[in-house]
Amino acid sequence: MGVTVSVPGRIVVAGDHSTLLGGPRIAGALDVRLRVRVTERDDDTIIVRGPLGRKDTTLGSLFDPADSTAVLTVSRSGRRLPIYALLRRILATVDRDGPDEFTGFTVDIDVDEAFPLGVGLASSTALTVALTAALTETFGERQSNERVADLVADFEADLYEDAAPIDPAVIVSGGLVFGDSTVTERTTADLPVLVATAETRPSRAAIRSQVERRRSITGSLYDDVLAASDAATETLWRHLRNGDHEATRELITFYGELLDALGFSSWPMPQLRSTELVQGADTLGVKQSDFGERATLVSFPTPGDDTAELERTLGRTAGRVVSTVTTSRGLVYGDTPE
Repeated sequence: MGVTVSVPGRIVVAGDHSTLLGGPRIAGALDVRLRVRVTERDDDTIIVRGPLGRKDTTLGSLFDPADSTAVLTVSRSGRRLPIYALLRRILATVDRDGPDEFTGFTVDIDVDEAFPLGVGLASSTALTVALTAALTETFGERQSNERVADLVADFEADLYEDAAPIDPAVIVSGGLVFGDSTVTERTTADLPVLVATAETRPSRAAIRSQVERRRSITGSLYDDVLAASDAATETLWRHLRNGDHEATRELITFYGELLDALGFSSWPMPQLRSTELVQGADTLGVKQSDFGERATLVSFPTPGDDTAELERTLGRTAGRVVSTVTTSRGLVYGDTPE
């Protein structure tokens, strides 16, 4: 017996680092998929294998409290998932609390060739969502999408200091989602997205240190810019929901400039500054992020647009580039063609 599920990746369109300070965020599902298949075995072996690593154990070892350190690499920039601790948490939700209650199983993880395996692109959350959906159906019963999202939000709150409930919500539901500490609104508006990403990312501690340094120097001016960033995110959401592409392009560009002022966007490649990009493509808005370790570029389908040419232009200067589109499809059960 086997259960297969697939989920989209996630990108933050606006509000990325302001959420560290309690602000709102807009996140969108990507049109590239991660898949998990869980197959029951006739022995006590557990195998988890994916594109970046493999872990083997037994049911007895899985439920041994002393065995809590095993991790599975889930991003090319080094994000590691405490895989055995996560499996125990998921199985406990369907009352599988010990090795004598079921047989072993194999977990196969697969991703689209273009899936952005990288920190900040929610590959770890996508895997957690897919594991939760597949394992709970295999050894219990299928959970509602809302229940899956809530379970993953709880799991990640325990596993990571920077977990946010909007991440599992957008991966489960698809589309675009707006929220802060809770998810508040969703829309199915679609937009092309280009993601330029490097291999590493600064720690949350480094980001917070940067925040405090800037605040100590600029005082109330910093808080004024932060408030403007949050207001821009909220206004951007209203225009996205209403399908106003021209206003959305302007606001995304403005948001990138505010991130610059906050110190969240010093690019490693000066030629990729937002002003040059906007001058080169009048349908392009820019959101910069992660001290130059990632940038999200958002464009809209209008007559005469050449997204392929835009990607080639960016690719000449940014290295690894993922072209993607947000989608209304989130968590999917079964071997549905993608």
